[in-house]
Amino acid sequence: MPSHGSYRPHEKLNIIYSPYPREKAVIANGIVVTNPSRTLLDCGRTIDFVHSLPIFDDAASNGIEEKQILQECARTTLDCSRIFKLLRYTDAKSENGGESFARAVMIENGFSVPQLQVPFTDPLTGKQSRVDFLWRTADGRIIVGELDGTAKYVDPQMTDRRSIQETVQAEREREQALFRAGVTEIVRFTFDDAVRQKPLIAKLRRAGVPCVS
Repeated sequence: MPSHGSYRPHEKLNIIYSPYPREKAVIANGIVVTNPSRTLLDCGRTIDFVHSLPIFDDAASNGIEEKQILQECARTTLDCSRIFKLLRYTDAKSENGGESFARAVMIENGFSVPQLQVPFTDPLTGKQSRVDFLWRTADGRIIVGELDGTAKYVDPQMTDRRSIQETVQAEREREQALFRAGVTEIVRFTFDDAVRQKPLIAKLRRAGVPCVS
């Protein structure tokens, strides 16, 4: 069998040619790959917005700067309009891919871009909590969005080894603390709601989450 690679086209293979000489490539796990900024450019151009934004958020949280990606755009003649949109909405404060994906779905469906990981202090106990998503409406309401997952109820690292009943009670107490801190409404949704989109959209609309005019 030949030991060299093949450049023959394949229906499941998408060949992307890099403008860089091989000596400027990056080695990852022994494999020659494009540098992070160029990889982001290629992902952003070939993958839809809701799946690309988690990649860009994660890159930003790992120190990849916008100017580095813009430099990649300047080196190519390819259409970078998708990249500019992604950079506009990239937020390093997103804590995980699920939150990034959900935010992308919100943006694509016309909702105002939420603030991320906003802290609230319970005036009764002084305890601070951060919320996943936050919107402030023109009439002064504060709407919080929370991405729920089963892990928060069963993963020992997330439950602090409490029982499911204790974890649920702690979540209820946290909600009460948020209301005391001025939150008007809390919208809870799952990752599946975001994937299916319609359930998430319906919940946000019922809560009165503002939309882009």
